[in-house]
This record gives sequence, structure tokens and C-alpha cells, in this order.
Amino acid sequence: MTAQYQIPETIEHGDFHDNNILMSSKQQLVINDWGDTVITHPFFSLTTCLSSVRRNHLIESSSPHYPTILHSYLKHWLKFEPQNLLMAAFTLANRLNPIKFVLSFHRITLCGDSEACDRYRGFVADTLKLFLKTEHSYEPKI
Repeated sequence: MTAQYQIPETIEHGDFHDNNILMSSKQQLVINDWGDTVITHPFFSLTTCLSSVRRNHLIESSSPHYPTILHSYLKHWLKFEPQNLLMAAFTLANRLNPIKFVLSFHRITLCGDSEACDRYRGFVADTLKLFLKTEHSYEPKI
């Protein structure tokens, strides 16, 4: 993925959403829960964040707030690629995000405590099924 674009790999949080961004008593932002951190394409954090925005705040891609959030993140990468290629890279990261999720999440399924794992049973399979269904119907914009 990164070979196609001049966007460097970076530290990717792995679970970047509003419940992992906290405000300290000194009014400083603290990013919590770095357990899924990997070095990969930086736009995976954006896809996770936007998914949380849709789920927790009901801000859909058709909302006027959605492009503001999207472009607030992308503008920091303009020194690597023009806006149209950043959007193409974001689209690709969004498509591949389920695979990254499965790779990150798989280790939870390996835990020794079956009771703890029961609540996650099916997450990996369901995510892969959704990915295959989505990719099967994907039509690239030309």
C-alpha cells in the first residue's frame, strides 16, 4: 500500500477513537490504550476514528462535519502527496482496514481464558465476511 503513495509508514495507534482520547486535569489531551500499536500506514488511524464518529456521534459521510474531520487529518500529509492522492490512499486504507483489524484482533482470540474470549467469538470471521462481501461489490472510480 505505501509503495503506491509517498506517504511514510508511521506509528499507528490501532484503536484511535474518542473513548481513547482523554482530557487531563491540566486540560491536556492524553491518548490512551496503546496496546494495538503497530508501524503501518497512518490512514488506518483515520479510518478507525471516522468509524467511531459515525457510530458514536451519528456523523455520516453526508454530514457537513464529516469532510471537516477528514480534511483536518489529511492536510498534515499534503507535503507527501496532493489532495486527490491522499483521498485515494484514504479510500484504499478504508477498504483494507478490516484486514488490519483482523490481524490486530486475532491475538485476543488466542487468550487462554475462554470466558474472556467468548464475548469476542465471531468478530474475526464476521469482519472477514464483511470485507469479502464489500470487496466483491467494490467498483473503483475511474
